[in-house]
Amino acid sequence: MPQTEDTPSLYTYPRPASIRSWRNDVYEALSDAGLSKIAERWNSCCDTPKTKIKPAPGVTLPRTAETVYVCKGDHRHEAEIYSQSCDLRICPECARRQAARLVHRYLDFFNDLAHQHHKTYRFRHIVFTSPYALTDPDIRKKYLCGFKQVYKTMSAVMSEKCPGWKTSQGFLVGAEFGETGHKLHYHVIHYGQYLNQSDLSRAWKEATGGEAYVVFVRGFPYPGHSIEETLREVLKYCVKFYSQDETSGQIEAIPAHLMPCLARVLEKSRRVRTYGLFFKIPEPDGRDHLCATCGSKMIGIPVDYFVTFCNTGFLPLEWKSQISGGLDLRPADKSFSLSSSLDPPDTKIIAARQLELSKAMSARKKDDDYYKKR
Repeated sequence: MPQTEDTPSLYTYPRPASIRSWRNDVYEALSDAGLSKIAERWNSCCDTPKTKIKPAPGVTLPRTAETVYVCKGDHRHEAEIYSQSCDLRICPECARRQAARLVHRYLDFFNDLAHQHHKTYRFRHIVFTSPYALTDPDIRKKYLCGFKQVYKTMSAVMSEKCPGWKTSQGFLVGAEFGETGHKLHYHVIHYGQYLNQSDLSRAWKEATGGEAYVVFVRGFPYPGHSIEETLREVLKYCVKFYSQDETSGQIEAIPAHLMPCLARVLEKSRRVRTYGLFFKIPEPDGRDHLCATCGSKMIGIPVDYFVTFCNTGFLPLEWKSQISGGLDLRPADKSFSLSSSLDPPDTKIIAARQLELSKAMSARKKDDDYYKKR
């Protein structure tokens, strides 16, 4: 499509060619693995889910647009266009957005705990490793069992000093497959009493039946990083989808044939789980969606109404009120000034025509309903 001044930036394709090629390979791998529904969602994910367009006559929305927000204060300010996304946790872009939502949910609570200055309670980041690779035939079963083993390990060590730890301590668990060998491991953010690494390693070995024992413990947040930055690092993805070499610029992605395995592991399961103080932290109140230019509230409008908004500046409810209250509309008389000398049609003829029109519209509606069901 040729670029013009009115063409929205969403039509440009910011994904590098190698990433586009990789996504095509993943689509084929998902389809070949019998995951057709997931494959279609993956393929429908727009590369740029959000863009801005100045509402002006002649501007049109891209076909992928699903939601439109416009400035209530001044319709000439930029509108925000949200396009289709797959919301799959195996999608790099959607996974990052999901991680951002999780950070937004837990950040305020974490900050409050960090500023309480408890005498003995601190935050720490714990990593429980395992020898299970993503290619393991029983990896989904081991993945789900691993959450129970992490809980058993943490609860056993914490209960030794504080049997009622759930009322004063807590931890968050997120599963991930590592970059080297794609081995399963669990990231834990713990708030509470001091936990000895050797005790955690011993309990982890017991919980896994001796199959795993390596445990890493480090401070939280990381040195030189805020709580938000560290939380983003821990929750950002379930696997490192791709990385770019700083020198050559070459992009290395996870092999496409492994993505169906990852999709099956994550299907209908929670990747992040919480216990104790962190359990069922409520979603934060939605923040007002404000215009970046004037600070006025952004209003969501139907996609089909965007052209009307560009041409008139009216929001749907404002247009309705103008028609119902402010405008005096009357039927127009488009007849010639001179008589055509023809008699007006008989009322029976009019009734017959209306009946024929009604039957035609009913038949068309049945056809439309039939094709929708198909």
